[in-house]
Amino acid sequence: MTIKDTQKLLTIIYSGYPNFHPEDPYMTVKVWQKILEPDNYEDLEAALMIYMRSDTSGFAPSPGKLHSMISSMQDPGLSEGEITSMLTFASRNANYGSEEEYNKLPKLLRRAIGSPAVIRTWGTMEAEQLKYVFGNVVKTYNKLMEEDRQIKAAVGTSLERLENVNRLDELTDALARKLRGPIPFEVEEGEDVYDS
Repeated sequence: MTIKDTQKLLTIIYSGYPNFHPEDPYMTVKVWQKILEPDNYEDLEAALMIYMRSDTSGFAPSPGKLHSMISSMQDPGLSEGEITSMLTFASRNANYGSEEEYNKLPKLLRRAIGSPAVIRTWGTMEAEQLKYVFGNVVKTYNKLMEEDRQIKAAVGTSLERLENVNRLDELTDALARKLRGPIPFEVEEGEDVYDS
């Protein structure tokens, strides 16, 4: 994500949200660019368009919101039909192969189920009961999927995030100096303050 791309993205946001008026547009561009640097413009623009079409709050998205939307677009997870199909197949072999069936399932779905013992109990249930149980597993899976996305969005690549924090510190220091002017008693690193 380049500065030009960031300016284009913020122009779209500015056009779509009349209440979006950053105090310092230059600093806003720099900060957004640093935060969204790992993402590409096309993905961010697509996420922004989805946000603008579905948002009813009237408030512009944050950079983190757009980043998390990209993550969810890139990894949509399993559909309800796919999950139900996998669970139905696993329940057919529940009495003798529950552990084997459990291990065949995707990691996140296994977390939603809990253990092979749960699959074993499915072998004793009626179809109507299973429909209800599978619905709960789907809800749990979707919740875990969302938590997983949030964690990935928050963590990102550790080194990139640390670099961004260092850059943001530099930008914040520069902005503070610009706003307050020179500090009367600022001492340069390595300067001997007692040498006068």
